[in-house]
Amino acid sequence: MKNLQPLKYLAFLFFSLFNFYGLYAQGPGGVNHDNELWLKANTGITLTGGGVSLWEDQFNAFDVSQGVATARPTFNTNDANYNPAVVFDGVNDFLRHQLATSYTDEFTIFLVAKVPTNQSGAKSLFNNWHSVAVGDNSGTSFQLDVGAGGGANFRYNSWGDVVSSPNTGNYQIITLSSNANNPPQIDNNHNGLFTNSGVLLSNDYSQTFRDYELGTNRVAVEFLSSFTVEVILYRDVLTLAEIDKVESYLAVKYGITLDNIGGGTQGDYLASNATTIWDADINSAYHNDVIGIGRDDNESLDQRQSHTLDDTTRIYIDNLATSNILNNGSIGNDISYTLIGHDNGMLCTTTASLGEIPTGLTNCNLYSRLEREWKVTKTNFAQGFNLDITLNNCANPGMVNTNELRLLVDDDGDFSNGGTQCYYNGDGTGVVISYANPIITVTGISTVHVPDNSIRYITIASIQNSSPLPIGLTDYYVDCENGSPALHWSTASEVNNDYFSIEKSRDGIQYSVVATIDGNGSTNQTSNYQWTDETPFFGATYYQLTQTDFDGTKTMLGLRSADCRASENIQIYPNPIESNVHVYVNTACTISIIDHVGKLVYENKLEVGDNGIRLETIATGVYSARFIFDSGHVENRQIVKF
Repeated sequence: MKNLQPLKYLAFLFFSLFNFYGLYAQGPGGVNHDNELWLKANTGITLTGGGVSLWEDQFNAFDVSQGVATARPTFNTNDANYNPAVVFDGVNDFLRHQLATSYTDEFTIFLVAKVPTNQSGAKSLFNNWHSVAVGDNSGTSFQLDVGAGGGANFRYNSWGDVVSSPNTGNYQIITLSSNANNPPQIDNNHNGLFTNSGVLLSNDYSQTFRDYELGTNRVAVEFLSSFTVEVILYRDVLTLAEIDKVESYLAVKYGITLDNIGGGTQGDYLASNATTIWDADINSAYHNDVIGIGRDDNESLDQRQSHTLDDTTRIYIDNLATSNILNNGSIGNDISYTLIGHDNGMLCTTTASLGEIPTGLTNCNLYSRLEREWKVTKTNFAQGFNLDITLNNCANPGMVNTNELRLLVDDDGDFSNGGTQCYYNGDGTGVVISYANPIITVTGISTVHVPDNSIRYITIASIQNSSPLPIGLTDYYVDCENGSPALHWSTASEVNNDYFSIEKSRDGIQYSVVATIDGNGSTNQTSNYQWTDETPFFGATYYQLTQTDFDGTKTMLGLRSADCRASENIQIYPNPIESNVHVYVNTACTISIIDHVGKLVYENKLEVGDNGIRLETIATGVYSARFIFDSGHVENRQIVKF
């Protein structure tokens, strides 16, 4: 038997090496076959003189680089859900790798990049394609003509309409898979698949797919700036299950909500071992702003903190840091995730939320609760996590007392039918609720509150009217009636509401009180209010609505503006703005928003009616909004962001 001992050691070594290199070979989504190129901005970046001189490939050492200092893209350490990005200027920045090898007609490409805010439509994103033709518009698969008439499947997530109005200004997952029966053709006049909106697979030099150029395309008619965070290429047509795993990895890492179209597994999030970590069809109303934290060693994922696009919800372990890599916490288990999404409810009390308050809870005789609820899904996540929740102005955020707040955890999303638990500071479960206006922070949410491998629903409530979470302002706008501005607002509930005051301004800076309207004290009934300005200023007139309690506490409810003497009816509200703005027009037109130095920051076509515009990414300041109507008439307005 002694003579067999060395064989045992060799067998042990063989199986150990197999387990290490076979089972733990890393790839996005755990997909690690026919891998060609994997660039991710959180790994393998070399900075020289402030620019990216080298971006290392994590698959095959097909690194992309730039030796010319003036052509190097820059590096942003925290742009994509606390992760870094490589930033191309759209003029002359590019990174390249050239390798002469045979052309392959089967591939799958994943790109995560930020779409420029002043671009829309597939031709703007892929302006270097020879032609773009949309085929099947019924689901998530589009047929695009590439080059000289070849076919390719374009699979997208979180884009809306890929042809006319992609979700600009935000990071997107772009997935492109070849069609083996009709492979894409390289067009020598247009040199490849993508332009500098993200990645160019170019045949500039050896006419193969293994020439990689990221950044500027010399042949393109237009140049696009781009923030690029991840590029993945396989020399194979991946299965839908594999694509789902790769897209899930990217979605968790970069805080991108996958589309839930048509039911089935669409919109589900999968771990690298194919475990479902978010089922989009379980209470599908909560499939909004899906974000999460998790560790998955097979795909080199270690996301310790995440936030929604509007930053109203954050989930994290340990202490929130300026970037993911600086978070000092650690996720103990492999294949470990906590994901959350919400039901789009308001972040204050409303009539609907007052009708869904649990009763009979110890130390939780509740007075009010937020309308918004969050679905939480935990998978092999045995440790605690923390949440930040930013209140809307309608929650009266200046009146919050943390000792009066409660964390509600429910088993099915209906907080009125039983199955709800209530937690608060000092209850012995380890949960801690703190507040820094307007953010509620809940730390120490453990398996006591949300059991591992379970789905729960949470919201925030108050036990006292001194932390009411209303006023429940549900509507507030100004329109033009017979040439005069008319303010309209509604409340779903009121607490100790003495009166509203209306202030008026010519320039949006200096205001004076022009009217007071009595409130309804305390009520859970809907109340509607209106006031008409019979003497508006010539041009834009600004209005500020403020609510005052019986004890003198004041809450500013928002700013609006109107110009009822304009030849075309344009309404911009709110104005000034904090993040997003609504523009109402009664005639179709094009809007261009320009900053104080003449730079175009937004442009899009407006349809008749209300148009929502997301401006959370632009800096504070005064902007010029130019409206060009189909008749050729031009109107100019100001938008103030603070």
